[in-house]
Amino acid sequence: LLEISERLSTLDMITNSHVTSVEVSGVKTLVALCEVKTSPDSRWLSDLPEMVNQYFPSHMRPRHFGLYRERLRTSTGKTDV
Repeated sequence: LLEISERLSTLDMITNSHVTSVEVSGVKTLVALCEVKTSPDSRWLSDLPEMVNQYFPSHMRPRHFGLYRERLRTSTGKTDV
């Protein structure tokens, strides 16, 4: 998961990411939460699956993405994963 997260963070619009596995209807799937530099435009969003397909084999591709502008922080200032 760390390898996927690190690779996603090299994409132009993404500054940081966290990838986790969740179970949806009994099937494990990958979800990526990504901090983006600016609000992504519709073209970048539509190109995101193609970029992911280019960099990862099918078993390593996140199926769902959450995009946010600022990292969530705990009360002590640490990144809230």
